[in-house]
Order: sequence, then structure tokens, then C-alpha cells
Amino acid sequence: CTLCERGKYAASAKTPECTLARQGYFVAEEGATTDVICARGTYSPGPGLFGCVSANSGSFVGVEGAFGQESCPVGKFSSSPSSTECSLCPKGEFNVNMGKSGCTPATSGHFVASEGAIKQEPCPRGKHASGSGSSECSLCAPGRYADEIGLGECKAAESGNYAEGTGATGQALCPAGKYM
Repeated sequence: CTLCERGKYAASAKTPECTLARQGYFVAEEGATTDVICARGTYSPGPGLFGCVSANSGSFVGVEGAFGQESCPVGKFSSSPSSTECSLCPKGEFNVNMGKSGCTPATSGHFVASEGAIKQEPCPRGKHASGSGSSECSLCAPGRYADEIGLGECKAAESGNYAEGTGATGQALCPAGKYM
């Protein structure tokens, strides 16, 4: 008698020939009597395999016995191989493409307020977001203003002008008899 090779099995001693492992299953050792289902996070793209394939970063396999992997949808990611699910992009980050292993931080002047976002939003007038990865915009400090959307830094009031209070959207001339 000859042992069945890896990727094949014989269910009983009376079997005249070895059977290929089914798609979604594998046979790792010679002389096997059954095939083994691929675990979540892995898949078997065809019959007769002696091991399962790990899902790539940016993809996942959520069920046992899968034939293939699925790309993470927009707003989600998987950063490691063999993922069984994708994670939501955190606040301050977004993802516009499928199959990504990470999310993109919001750029300066923009923010992402919720998890699983597919786009960033510009800061409104009177607010700013410096640096990247902001989940909210900050009000302009007294003496500074943001007269347009999407600013990374508020503008300083020019000489002879002032920006009143926090969150100013413009500057004004100092009244007669006063200066800045």
C-alpha cells in the first residue's frame, strides 16, 4: 500500500485511489484519512492543496472553508495578514479605497470626526486644524482669525486691525483713537 501524498487523502482502506483535498480544505501530511477545513483568516483557492493561504493585509476571510479573500471596504482596513475582519478607520483618519492596510490621516486644515470615514472635511471659517490626523477643529484664539475654510493655522490680525474674541472669521479696523 502507498500513502496518499500531501494534498490528498483516502477516507478508508478500501479506497482505490487518493482524493484531492476539496477547495476550502487542505491536507498537510502524507497518509491522511480526511481533509481539514481552512480556518478563518485563511483560504484555499483550489483543490489538492497541502496548506491554506493567509489573507493579505488589506483583506480578510471571515468564514471557515473560504475559496478566496475579500478586500476591506472603504472606511475600513486590516493591517496584518490572516485577518478575520476589517477595522474601522479611527477618528482623525479616513480611507477612500478598498483593500487598504491602513488609513490616511486628515491633512492640515481638515478633520475627520467619526470612525469609518471615507473622506475628510475642511475646517469651517473661524477654526483651524494644525498638523495631521485631527478629529476636530479648534477655534481661532483672540487676535487671530480664519476667513476661509480649510486653514491649518489662523491668521494674525494685521497692524491697525483686530480679531475679536475666539473663533473670529475676519479682522476689523481699530476704531479712531485706538491701535493694535
